[in-house]
Amino acid sequence: EPLAAASLGQVHVATKGDKTFAVKVQRQFLRELFDVDLGQLRRLAGFADAVDLTSEGGIMDKNTQRSWVSVYYEMKRLLYEEIDYLKEIQNCDRFRTNFDKPKFSHIRA
Repeated sequence: EPLAAASLGQVHVATKGDKTFAVKVQRQFLRELFDVDLGQLRRLAGFADAVDLTSEGGIMDKNTQRSWVSVYYEMKRLLYEEIDYLKEIQNCDRFRTNFDKPKFSHIRA
């Protein structure tokens, strides 16, 4: 029974000896599913860049002018980063290193 579940995976509790761990299990074929969905979004972003969505009667105003293809590439980068569990381990280790031994114990307000 998972401790937590989301669309990208599940978290389970595991034990080894006297230690307890949280184990993240990624949904199978997630990268392949992203590849298919992102292919469609890339086409939509290209279309959005090719037409003037801010024209009169358009669905966006002048404040939303941007390169939709650039938005797509940034979203793609962040999405794949979200499922990179090795990078997540590195970030957890960095967090632990930075905050394991605080340089101060009290801040006067």
